[in-house]
Amino acid sequence: MKIFIRRLFLFVILLYTGSLIIDILISKIAQPRAEFSSWKDLYSNNINADMLIFGSSRTMNHFNPQMIEDSLNLSAYNMGLSGSRIEISLLRLKEHLRICTKKPRYITLEIDWMTCDGAKIHYCPWQMFPYMLYNKNIYKYTHDYKGFYTHYYLIPLVRYVKYLPDIFKNRHRTYYRNPNVLGKGFVVLTRSWDETTQNVNPFKASIPNEEKEYLKEFIDICRYNKIQLNMVYAPEHIKVNKIVTNRDTIIDYFKQLSTLNNIPFADFSTLELCSDSVYFYNHRHLNIRGANKFTSEYYIPWIKELYGL
Repeated sequence: MKIFIRRLFLFVILLYTGSLIIDILISKIAQPRAEFSSWKDLYSNNINADMLIFGSSRTMNHFNPQMIEDSLNLSAYNMGLSGSRIEISLLRLKEHLRICTKKPRYITLEIDWMTCDGAKIHYCPWQMFPYMLYNKNIYKYTHDYKGFYTHYYLIPLVRYVKYLPDIFKNRHRTYYRNPNVLGKGFVVLTRSWDETTQNVNPFKASIPNEEKEYLKEFIDICRYNKIQLNMVYAPEHIKVNKIVTNRDTIIDYFKQLSTLNNIPFADFSTLELCSDSVYFYNHRHLNIRGANKFTSEYYIPWIKELYGL
C-alpha cells in the first residue's frame, strides 16, 4: 500500500511538473499580438511611461501617444483595450504598478456609459490566458466573467483545451478588420463611416454599485501612489444621443464623481467634430483622421493647460 501511495504521489508530481512546463511554453508562444499586444508589453515590463491612458477600444482608437510625446515632452502609452470595463482597467493598473519599474506621473481614464455597465464579458478571452495562472489580480477581476472558470486560474493547461486551436490560428490575426497598429497601444482604423453598422435600438444605460466601487478603487490607487488622475469622456457621434436614452444622467454622475474627488473631468462628446461622420468609422469610434484631430486639437491643449506642461 505504501509503495502504491508513493508511486501515485510521484505520478501526480510528474504530471503536474510536466503540465506546468508545457503551460509555460504554450503561454510564451500564445502571447497576444496586434491590438492586444499591450498585454505582452505590460508583462515584459516595457511600459514605463510618464502618462498612461486607460479605457476601452475607444481609448485605444482615440488617443495618439506619439502626438502626446511630441507635444508634451513626456513618454506616453495607450492602455486601452477592446471591450474593457472599469474592472479591466483597474486590473491593468494594479498589474502595471506591481510589475513596471516606473510609476506614471499622469493617468487619463476614459469613461463613458459603457465603462461601468457591469457586463461580464470580454472579447477574445484567450488574450489573458498566458498571464492567468496563479494570478490573484486577474482572478479577482475576471473570475465572474462569462466563460472564465476557477480551475482556469489554478490548474496548468486546462484553460487552453477549449481555445488552443483559436489561439494558434488567430494570435497573429486581429480582432478588427484592417487595423493600423501604430505602437504604444495605439490602434486605429482607416475605414470611413459605414451607415449600415449604425442601427442600434435605443436603451437605458446603468452603473451597478459594484462598478462604482471599482471606479472608486481606481481613484484611490492613483491617490495613494500620488499619480495625477484626470477623467475624459472621449468623442462619440451625435447619433449616440438618441441611442442611450439617459446619457445625460450618466455624464452627470461622472461630473459629480469628479467634484467629490477633486479630479479634473472633460466632456469631449459635444465637440463640433462629433456631428461630422467623416471623423468616425462608427458611432462610438473615431477613425485615424478623427483620432489625430481629437488628440492634437483638443486633448493635448487641455492637458497642457491642466498641468502647466
